[in-house]
Amino acid sequence: MEKKEKIKVHSIWDEAELKKNGFDKFPALWEDGMRTSGEKGTYEWWYMDGHLDDGSTIAVIFYTKPLAEINKPLYPEVEIDYTAADGSQFNKIFKFPAEEFSASKEQCDVRIGKNYFRGNLKEYEIFFEDEDEGIKVHLKITRQTESWRPGNGFSYYGDTGKYVGWVIAVPQGKVEASYTINGKTVKTKGSVYHDHNWGNAPMQELINHWYWSRAEIGPYTAINAYLCCPKAYDLTEWGNVLLAKDGKILMDNPDCQTFFRSTPHVQPVTGKLVSDVVKFFYDDQGNGFELTLTKDHNILNQEMIANKFIRALGKALQGVDIGYHRMVGKAELKIIKNGVVTEKLENDAAVWEMMSFAAPE
Repeated sequence: MEKKEKIKVHSIWDEAELKKNGFDKFPALWEDGMRTSGEKGTYEWWYMDGHLDDGSTIAVIFYTKPLAEINKPLYPEVEIDYTAADGSQFNKIFKFPAEEFSASKEQCDVRIGKNYFRGNLKEYEIFFEDEDEGIKVHLKITRQTESWRPGNGFSYYGDTGKYVGWVIAVPQGKVEASYTINGKTVKTKGSVYHDHNWGNAPMQELINHWYWSRAEIGPYTAINAYLCCPKAYDLTEWGNVLLAKDGKILMDNPDCQTFFRSTPHVQPVTGKLVSDVVKFFYDDQGNGFELTLTKDHNILNQEMIANKFIRALGKALQGVDIGYHRMVGKAELKIIKNGVVTEKLENDAAVWEMMSFAAPE
């Protein structure tokens, strides 16, 4: 019997092919604009997270629709995830009617109700307010590390026509933050990340689970992703990687990256298997880096479909069983040249995530 060849998840990296398909080496302004029309079978979101000088972390996400329900028409929502320095949290998704959504295709300019997420790759402004919850967030972002995407930004699943899209408009930047959450008003600064995702197939169809991290350690910014496909796509493993120094990209070849993880254990809230230690290793003929993330504790364990009855029904009818985990702990970065570790740096406040779309396969 002829052995079945595993599906290949690939992007366009060749510079000549990029230009032929209308792409330059670095993302253009329009690439952070709307890439879908919000129609059934698509999803799209604009994401930011910030590590603030007051010890808090905040993430703001503008969606075209709920991630687990992409076969719906346009159904926008905004998610706010906040963790204060004392560990207190505010996590909520705010839903809006379709007529309150608009987004430009020329650049990032997304509006949901009176709220907005807008920018030009170099500078961004994000605003969200909900009077009933007594929450108000205003963020001003300045990019410091050059914008990036993996190849042309599309990760294609063989010749199926299905893809996952990703542009990192702000791999690392500075943010001025003003927010009122949990009855407390704060003005502070910090570091920030912003990316933009879209696709044309349910994520639970294409991805079983992923680990994603960003770390700022000394002059370096590291962004790493490991993804595993479901059985229907041969359990194919793939990923993306970016290492920058002083704002300039040094390494980004996914073929040079391998991923390791400690023996996973079940998280009680979601029932998912999650590893406490993960490692990304990059080797390009003896040059590269090793990034080790060691969890101290979880700051978010979340069933993306919170109601247990709806979650069970969704799992039975659609194969949807989504769990999300955000972890904080220690990052250790080793820079390797000619097979020798030349630098070793640490960060005790790293944050990373694990997203699972189904039971392990």
